[in-house]
Amino acid sequence: MAAVLACGPGAVLSHRSALELHGAAKPSRRLPAVTSRSHHKTPCIEVHTSTTLTRQDITLIDAVPCTSVARTLLDFAERAPPRELARAVEEVERIGLFDGTAMDRVLSRANGRRGTGRLRAALAEWTEPAFTRSEAERRALALIEAAALPRPNVNTFVAGHEVDLLWPEYRLAVEIDGYAFHSTRQAFERDAARDADLDDVGIRVIRVTWRQLEHQPHRVVERLSRRLSR
Repeated sequence: MAAVLACGPGAVLSHRSALELHGAAKPSRRLPAVTSRSHHKTPCIEVHTSTTLTRQDITLIDAVPCTSVARTLLDFAERAPPRELARAVEEVERIGLFDGTAMDRVLSRANGRRGTGRLRAALAEWTEPAFTRSEAERRALALIEAAALPRPNVNTFVAGHEVDLLWPEYRLAVEIDGYAFHSTRQAFERDAARDADLDDVGIRVIRVTWRQLEHQPHRVVERLSRRLSR
């Protein structure tokens, strides 16, 4: 807050500092980064100037004005090495802050900014495959059949919850995760509660993402093979 106030009215925390405030990067000892609409030379603060900030680009966290997640990623992409940018995108996804609609809006207004291409490339690595839930289940079943693994029950209720795939004799369930059903904090909490309930009745839950079904099917089969051979 001190850094923001030092840069005058309309200033907001931005870049890596905003990532840290959003919880998508570990706290560091780097200079606080602030974006202002007018140029300020302020000691011990990394000041950026922008005339394109809109209300949609600004949010409050613990009463500190900062750039939105989407705008933060775009700003961060201008200077961050590709691997660090990829980690930031992954972390935003992991903690449930990714908003594809907001990201598209920010990129559509980027007007050729240097970080635009870099961010699009990083996002492409994490774009959700265009599966529906039923399609994902069919793909998972096809993998299981091709690997000659025992066939599970599909969409079965256990402990008051419907699970995607279930091997009752092995006390094993598989849940197939994707943005359409698991992209919010509420969904994260719901999934955790579901897993705890299943664990209480002795069912081990393995979560498989749609990306894994698309890009790493061999790893999915390896995980299931280990569990089903016990």
